[in-house]
Amino acid sequence: MTGLVRGALPNPNEIVLSMELMNAVEEVDTSSGAAAVQAGAPLQKVQERVGQEGYMFPLDLGARGSCTIGGNISTNAGGNRVIRYGMMRDLILGLEVVTADGTVLQSLHKYIKNNTGIDLKQLFIGQRRDSRRGDAGRFAHLPRPYRAASGALRPVLP
Repeated sequence: MTGLVRGALPNPNEIVLSMELMNAVEEVDTSSGAAAVQAGAPLQKVQERVGQEGYMFPLDLGARGSCTIGGNISTNAGGNRVIRYGMMRDLILGLEVVTADGTVLQSLHKYIKNNTGIDLKQLFIGQRRDSRRGDAGRFAHLPRPYRAASGALRPVLP
């Protein structure tokens, strides 16, 4: 737990579930522009893995080396590029969630278009609750932006 203000300390009748070992980037699909990532994966690991394929994962936080994807989902993180690319909610294509009773809800889609019913993933994004455990997510990643050079021209007068 990375919180310095002790906000993540459990009450006496609660438990803390660590996702530390669920830290794999399972798949980076360049044809669909999606990546499947486990909840405990650090943001920096996701950015580096997607970057190896010539893409970028737009979410960027100062704590990229220690914050996890699951934490970013549960807080609907915004980060340094939020104005251009949106919140974490805007980057999620699908989630796999285990509810408190053990039911697995799977909606790991590779594409934005999905007309198959209620979009349940929206219920779990930004919900800091102990009633569910996010196991994996599928996220959109984007081609790296081209570098642009700018300069000023000064007219030459005779």
